[in-house]
Amino acid sequence: MKAFIIKNNPSEFSPPIKCGSANGYVIIEKSHFLHGYNCDEIQEIIPNLNVHGGINMSLSQDLFEYMYIESPYNVKQVFEEYEDGWIVGFDTMHLGDTPDKWTEEKVLEEAENLKKQLLEHKLPII
Repeated sequence: MKAFIIKNNPSEFSPPIKCGSANGYVIIEKSHFLHGYNCDEIQEIIPNLNVHGGINMSLSQDLFEYMYIESPYNVKQVFEEYEDGWIVGFDTMHLGDTPDKWTEEKVLEEAENLKKQLLEHKLPII
């Protein structure tokens, strides 16, 4: 697993919005049992998952790359060691989120926290 961030560009919205500096993500490798689960399913599997605003993105690596194909961020470089990964993430676009409160460093720290929680959770035994 790997945690990463993508910077927000509030001016992309009309009207521009107040938000944190970035959003946080974790790429889950294909061999991990959470690969392919949507946000709600992950929250059911890990009910005590604690990340800012909860996870609100869950999609394939290919779709994520497509979403950012024209972005200045080189997401392919982030994924160079992953094939068919699954991305889960959270945003900093909630009421009260600001660039001062959610700096890039703070968002990356929260993404690392998400990664740690995903790694600590083991496959449920049925």
